[in-house]
Amino acid sequence: MAVLCAAHGLGVTYITRDGPVCALEDVSLELGAGEVVGVVGPSGSGKTTLGLTLCGLLPETAQLRGSIELAGHRIAKPQDWDHLRGRVVTYVPQEPGLALNPVLRAVTQVKAAALSALGLDGREAGRAARKALARAGLDTAELQDAYPHELSGGQRQRVLLARAFLLAAQLVVADEPTSALDAVTQHEILALFEELRAAGSAVLFITHNPLLLIGFARQTILISKGRLEARGTVEELHRAGRLRIGGVE
Repeated sequence: MAVLCAAHGLGVTYITRDGPVCALEDVSLELGAGEVVGVVGPSGSGKTTLGLTLCGLLPETAQLRGSIELAGHRIAKPQDWDHLRGRVVTYVPQEPGLALNPVLRAVTQVKAAALSALGLDGREAGRAARKALARAGLDTAELQDAYPHELSGGQRQRVLLARAFLLAAQLVVADEPTSALDAVTQHEILALFEELRAAGSAVLFITHNPLLLIGFARQTILISKGRLEARGTVEELHRAGRLRIGGVE
């Protein structure tokens, strides 16, 4: 399997008014095309920081150490991310409402991605946006033309996944995308991530619930206090006493 994303010796320190705070230290991982890697760990362990790092979304106050190579591009400075976000890497946050413009309809927001990243004209971009939304499960004009506040949490996640489908993102970083959803909607959203994986995208799936990763992630990494403590399948980590069913020890 060809390596799509390789990160070595990642370290992140946030500079705060109270002094430096180390959020990640010496974390290394690789993802191949069509591969799902799960990330588990307690709250505050550094999971979200890892996801933001691999999308080039760290705040300016963060100090980054280590190396990242994504789709053949070695990241040497913040500006290197500018032509990679969207088409190469996309981020799906825990609360999609924070990633969506509250005054724009769902189809308009997906269409904007088609205009900026794919260079389509307005009519083509609109058709592509509606097709992507339908693929993500928003298959009526009423849903596609809705504003974010008119959609449920699961439907808002589908808008972001439609954007990932449209752009054919090579790496999708998902940060707790199912945590606020009911069990049925969780299953439906996981099926969409599996569809992305089957189409060739690599998926970094961050979650508090290791059960979601069984049969889905090829390997799972456990992060604690900013360090990579263990890696393996969920079953292997459970047998080794690193994970317990229903949560992280």
